Amino acid sequence: MSTTFKQYWLPEKKGFDSLQLRNVPKGSPKLRQILVRIKAVSLNWRDGIVAIGTYPFPGPDAVVPESDGAGIAEEIGEGVDEWKVGDRVPANFTQDHIAGRLTREIGLTQLGGELQGLLGEFFIFPKTGVVKIPDYLSFKEAPCLPCAASTAWNALYGLTPLRPGQTVPLQGTGGVFTFALQIAHAAGAKTIVTSSSGEKLAKAKDLGATHGINYRTTLNWAAEAIKITSGKGVDQTIEVGGTLTLQASFDAIGFKRQRQVA
Repeated sequence: MSTTFKQYWLPEKKGFDSLQLRNVPKGSPKLRQILVRIKAVSLNWRDGIVAIGTYPFPGPDAVVPESDGAGIAEEIGEGVDEWKVGDRVPANFTQDHIAGRLTREIGLTQLGGELQGLLGEFFIFPKTGVVKIPDYLSFKEAPCLPCAASTAWNALYGLTPLRPGQTVPLQGTGGVFTFALQIAHAAGAKTIVTSSSGEKLAKAKDLGATHGINYRTTLNWAAEAIKITSGKGVDQTIEVGGTLTLQASFDAIGFKRQRQVA
């Protein structure tokens, strides 16, 4: 059995074109750890800004990218009763965030940025750093959930849960908002999706969007959202754009409604 494995890394953060392939020691899981053979990874917007060095949080100068991945448990360390060889598992995006409030210290355990990532054949996780993949999800599907989908779910249900019939605007068609659209639609909520692309808005409608606003042709999408809700304003907003979109989020929301920063 080989004692090394192949891994991609960025010796300098100059984009994915600067990825290099190397062989690194495989190692064995220690106390309360498991060794996972990585079968698939997914790409998030965050991975792109890590790769070009514009990610606004601390991390190593040279990094193995990719926070979201899934694989098969290949070796189990001592003190691990929760997992067995052959289990299918995806990685937790924030390795030490098991429950409760996210602290700065816990935030420094995010894969593919603050910690090294999953773009290699193997990864050693703490036993709490993975969860079980349901049988109905494939290795193409499971790696897409840890970062974007859990962010969307937490934004909609982490504080005051979104209720059927309520309205939430979704600013774009990236990973977080695409998951938020599907979750909100399944919950019976109304959604207002914004995009600069008519084609993307049509796809959003296919996924269940109630309304679509092209912000290239309708510059004040917040005012349009107020019209759509008959002057009441939306019930929740999910804010990911920061200073570029924060004011519009405030303008669109109704009295005593809720804004989530994802």
